[in-house]
Formats: sequence, structure tokens, C-alpha cells
Amino acid sequence: MKLKVYDCKTYYDGGNRKPRVCNINPGYTCLVGPNGSGKTTLLKQIRTFCKENSDKYEVLHYDNLHDGGSRAAGSYINSNNPTFAATLLSSSEGEGIMLNLGTFAAKCGKTTRVCKEKGKSFVILIDGFDSGTSIDKIYEFRKYFIDTIINHCTSEGIEVYIIITANSYEMVEDNADCIVAHTREHKRFKTYDSFKKFIIKLAEKLNAEAED
Repeated sequence: MKLKVYDCKTYYDGGNRKPRVCNINPGYTCLVGPNGSGKTTLLKQIRTFCKENSDKYEVLHYDNLHDGGSRAAGSYINSNNPTFAATLLSSSEGEGIMLNLGTFAAKCGKTTRVCKEKGKSFVILIDGFDSGTSIDKIYEFRKYFIDTIINHCTSEGIEVYIIITANSYEMVEDNADCIVAHTREHKRFKTYDSFKKFIIKLAEKLNAEAED
């Protein structure tokens, strides 16, 4: 997937900066960077691109802020599913996220069938999954959600993109393909220490630029 994207300032405030080309490889991609560096903004632009090219892409989007927690419980109450809403409200934040992702996974299964029938690529966008999620659940998510979907789509001949914003090292380890939201460059992290140093250094750079 190849698209042109803007940085945060230009995207929200306008300006003369030209968009940069962003190349995204099939499979799993993690959007990384300190808070405020443009991870969610980049994800929004990817979503818009996919919708504008709906003849090629089927896209599903999960936003932990809007699809998780009490807001999700409210939507289930309104959709006459009070039992699930009660379960969400009585669960911890991490448990609620996993429950919501379970219903999201069911949507993914239906969408893979659509992609196969129509010969489209499948794009899954997830924002803020690791916020409030314990390390063990993150590992489960990568194994049972990400790996399962990629393996299934590959066996069915479907090109799949799973693009996730994250702040935790557990989402980028095992040599995962990462894109730095601020620069759109691809990067891989072999150790937690290298990831931590990169995030801190980039945060310092962005803070200095904001003060100029």
C-alpha cells in the first residue's frame, strides 16, 4: 500500500508542507512514537485512503477510546444487548478491551469472506489497543488475533494489512515492522532498551521543535 500523508500540524492546521509518501507492507505493522507524534493522525489518513479506494480495500477500524470501556457498554445497551453491556461495566479496563476485540474479531471473519468474494485487500486498523492492557493479554492478542488472521488470510489468498498504534515494547518486539509516525520511516527494534531510547530521544526532539 502506498499513500501520501501529512504531518500532524499540517493535517489539523493547514500549511504549506507537502505530503510525504508512506509505504506500508502487507502483514502486521505497528505505528510508533511518543504521545502527540501523530500515530492516530496517520491511522486516520490510512483509513481515509482505504475508504477513497474502496474498490481495492475493505477496512475495519477499532478505536479503544470509542469502542472500548463505558462508551462501548452504552452502545450495547442501545442495541438491546444489556447482558454484554453489564459484563463490560463490571470488567477491568483490560478485560473490557479483550471482550470488545472478541466481537471485533467476529466482524473480521465476515470481512475476510467479503474480500475473497470481491478480490479485495483487507485492512484492519486498531488504535490504542495496549492502553490499559496487561502484558500477558498483549501476547495473547498478537498470537491469537494478529497471527491467526494473517495465517488465515494468507491461506485464502487475501492480502491483509493489520496496522496498530502502540506505546508498549511488547507490540514491537520479535522484529515487528514498525513505522515511525512522525517521519513515516520503517524501523525495527531488537531490544527494549533500543525502543526506549528511540522514543525518549524523539520526544525530546519534538518538544524542542514545539518550543522554537
